[in-house]
Amino acid sequence: EVEETGGEGRPERIQMRPLLGRQHRRRPGRACLRGSCTGVEMGWLERLDAMNEEAARGRVREVEVAFAGAHRAAPCSKGRLLFNTVLKGCANGGDVWRAAAWYQRMRRERIDVNRKTFGKLIQAASKAGHVEWAEHWLRAFSEEFTVDLVAMTAVVGACARARRPGEAVAWLGSMYTAGLAPDRFAFTSVIDALARAGSPNQAAHYFGLMLSARVTPDGRSYNAIINAFAQAGNIDLAVGWSSAMEAAAHPLDLMSYSSIIHACARGGRPDAASLWFARMQRAGIAVDARAYTQVIDAYAKAHESDSAVAWYHRMVNACVGASAHSYNCLINAYSKAGEADKALGWFARMEVSRLLPDLVSHNSVIDAYAKARKPEHAAEWLSRMRERQSVPTVASYSSAISACLRALPPQYDLAEEIFSRMVSDSLHPDEGLVRVVSSALGQRRFGALRSRLRLTPRGSGGRPGSTVPRCRTFGKVAASQKK
Repeated sequence: EVEETGGEGRPERIQMRPLLGRQHRRRPGRACLRGSCTGVEMGWLERLDAMNEEAARGRVREVEVAFAGAHRAAPCSKGRLLFNTVLKGCANGGDVWRAAAWYQRMRRERIDVNRKTFGKLIQAASKAGHVEWAEHWLRAFSEEFTVDLVAMTAVVGACARARRPGEAVAWLGSMYTAGLAPDRFAFTSVIDALARAGSPNQAAHYFGLMLSARVTPDGRSYNAIINAFAQAGNIDLAVGWSSAMEAAAHPLDLMSYSSIIHACARGGRPDAASLWFARMQRAGIAVDARAYTQVIDAYAKAHESDSAVAWYHRMVNACVGASAHSYNCLINAYSKAGEADKALGWFARMEVSRLLPDLVSHNSVIDAYAKARKPEHAAEWLSRMRERQSVPTVASYSSAISACLRALPPQYDLAEEIFSRMVSDSLHPDEGLVRVVSSALGQRRFGALRSRLRLTPRGSGGRPGSTVPRCRTFGKVAASQKK
């Protein structure tokens, strides 16, 4: 606190007196860990601004680098502010593990925590969809402060991202138990959780409860319910809720249109998807790669490969960069049509665009060779997947085995070899694959194969007819299978 004394408005003496506020008093027995607070370097506020900019983007590493300089220059009383800024970056980036590490460092350096500290920790867990961590930090929050509605809503958001609607609903009830009235964000998070879990009718029920509680829904609330019916492929109800959204004076946005186009794709109505795309453009909404890809996917699922390719060129002509999902839709379209050469051509085009083909890309090519009855090429692509650092799954091996059994004549030896390779990769076949291979090879030959691979039927807790690999030494289920 500065006190100015002197005549004619000019200070003759500046008297420094310590503030008596609690936040500026050092607790007894807690010495300053960085020594004297005098001689503080200038420019720490600029470093703090840089930290805030990076934290808003969720760039945790950059925030940590800026923290190192600001921590050396800032006064000791600003330690909590700096640490909370780092936690803000962890929250926006969804990095729950770094957030926990920084919290432990705060405790080691005896930095007092506040409500914002725990709020950022819960938000980090919420964005990562880690329910256990969110609940852990909420319990720690309740031990030192009174839990507020924002913290509990963040836990509901974690349940939504983890697709655990039952727990989201339970936490909504806990708000009432704690004497807190759920707000719009809490209800919207529950609706979003039910939408992600594929329960549109229950989502609509909680939307009605929100209205009954006299909580006004916003655009995000309507988008959540539209997305719930879009995920279920119910185009009519998705469109109906979009009309209700417009009637409530909430204009449709990119999320609204994308959900409806996605519903048209799932419902097998590509023409309706293109009409909603045109309507979105007329509304003046900037169209991104996701919207184009959804229309491409709609035509691909309707087995209209040429129309899907036409929409791809339309996207490129609009100077919108295609995503990996865009190429996967085209590869899958030709894969379903059994046109392996065209599917492989789009795979190569994807690599030319400097996009890394993923598991879906490789599986689609293998499936294309399966439908084209080319087992040697399918087996070759299984080997290529490992060279490209993409680990084959049961679906990958199943498609390759299907190619062997569809060939004319069927190549049983190659199918048996691929099946053995799958088991050696610590992958256990599902019930359908076991039934197909057993029927193709015959019970006697498949029994010998099962004995050689040391496969035994799954126990009473598993599905009948399926098998799991046994440890060759101890005769127990392999550790990778337990995991």
